[in-house]
Amino acid sequence: MARQLATMFHFVTAQKFTDEVSNLVRTSYPADERCALFIEREPRKVRGGTVLRMYREAVTPHGRGKPKHYRATGSAQQVVRSPRSDRQEVGSEGVVAALATQIARAEPTRFFVQPSADEIRRRKIRHIVVMTDLIGSGQRTTSFLDSLWSVRTLRSWRSGRQVSFSVVSYTGTAEGLAVLRKHRCAPLVHTVVPCPTISSEFSGAVRGDVINLCEKYGERLGSDALGYRKGGVLLAFAHGCPNNAPSVFHKRSKLKMRPWEPLFPGRTALSLSRAAELSAADRLASALESLGELGLLHSPTFSKALSEKKRMLTLLAAVSNGHRSKQRIALATDLRLWEVEEAMQRACRNGVLHSTNRLTGAGVSLLRALRLEGLESSEKAPPAAPASYYPFALRAP
Repeated sequence: MARQLATMFHFVTAQKFTDEVSNLVRTSYPADERCALFIEREPRKVRGGTVLRMYREAVTPHGRGKPKHYRATGSAQQVVRSPRSDRQEVGSEGVVAALATQIARAEPTRFFVQPSADEIRRRKIRHIVVMTDLIGSGQRTTSFLDSLWSVRTLRSWRSGRQVSFSVVSYTGTAEGLAVLRKHRCAPLVHTVVPCPTISSEFSGAVRGDVINLCEKYGERLGSDALGYRKGGVLLAFAHGCPNNAPSVFHKRSKLKMRPWEPLFPGRTALSLSRAAELSAADRLASALESLGELGLLHSPTFSKALSEKKRMLTLLAAVSNGHRSKQRIALATDLRLWEVEEAMQRACRNGVLHSTNRLTGAGVSLLRALRLEGLESSEKAPPAAPASYYPFALRAP
């Protein structure tokens, strides 16, 4: 059961995170419109638990009995702020802030990292973009949106359709995305891949067994055994494991009867990052192996095909294995959502996939031919050359 759980766990390397999030930011907005990039983090709160506004507001009175005019002014809140005063610790917001800075430096006339209110007016920025790595429960991102939405000037601009709100994240759970889309600012949400969880990856009795395993070795953590708010997230980044993941992935069990060594002790990924970088070269091969499509993988036609056609064939293999929705296909093949969309369009144009995400007769025949070709190619492969001779011992001349 632990092996099954680890098999469903996804690890995102630093290079993959940087490349794919930056590509998502650059392609999600018109090239001729400017964007303000805000780094999601736990917002500061004032007395009463109210979230502190992102900008200060200058009040202009218009006489007794008349409504006051509020105008956003000054700089935005600090990009990175440690939640503790006794020691300075920076979480994933530091990685996301560094990435946002690189994007802004690459295109300095298009992207701006947490600009001041006056800079938004002067540059005529049209998109308020919140960047993060993972949307789990959606609580922290919602609080950060509240910090922006509480600024009357931003609400006025949104009402007049001068600006739009959006959230860019590498991944997000279905529950967290649903919470965000209900926010008063009605943000658009862009993600690279859907987030795998225990609920999405397991079903029936197997899901119950997995939950029991996490609770049994969670060392008396109670409701936190499945992660924050029982998120059960099965994903980690090179910069750390989220607190929504089951505790067995990042907490060590000290019980003598049930010892357990976590993959990400202290929610760090220092020991796995290098190994994952080396093994992430061929995502499609790993995906086909996990789907049991060894015949397709060893097919000469597949090996010689361009990357776009390989993605389409991998998509067809996933559909033939019962995966229908874009989210399920993305998780099964490790393709990005935009890659799945592109592969679907290509497959429909080639007549191998219906618009209902089911294989056509031509698609079934194509997969059958490639599988058979791969099996025949494996049988005809020449035997491995004998290993070169080397002495087992040295003697004096």
